[in-house]
Amino acid sequence: MAWLVLIVVLPNRAVCGDWKQEDTGMLAFVALEVGLFSVGMGSAVANGLAVHRNESNSLAWTITGYTAAAGNIGWGISILALWGTTQKERLALAVGHICLGVLDLGLTIWSSALPEKEGGTEVKLSVLLIPDSEGQPAFGVGLNVVSW
Repeated sequence: MAWLVLIVVLPNRAVCGDWKQEDTGMLAFVALEVGLFSVGMGSAVANGLAVHRNESNSLAWTITGYTAAAGNIGWGISILALWGTTQKERLALAVGHICLGVLDLGLTIWSSALPEKEGGTEVKLSVLLIPDSEGQPAFGVGLNVVSW
């Protein structure tokens, strides 16, 4: 996706070294494209893995999934609103962001609806009665990891 943005969106003069002051807006556009795509793909993979494991995902990935979905859908709609459907390259970018946002939203909702992970790490303390170096009874505390 990043290469598509760099090849399709950047003007030829930027690639040829004739960079101008007004081209910084295009650089910001490319940075936003790459950032939204990366976060969207990351959360889609994380939430997809949670669905595959049939366990609810962590709160951080849930928040990231909803945020990435809103950002990608919003950015795709913004591209359509600003440039319309006359430029095929930008139409492809907009549709790509909207599809990624819908995928993020669906996987995040699906992983949030799954049951939470059972158990987790369970640690128990126990009293120990062990012989000391002289063979006399000594008391201690034991730490048992019951499940991981």
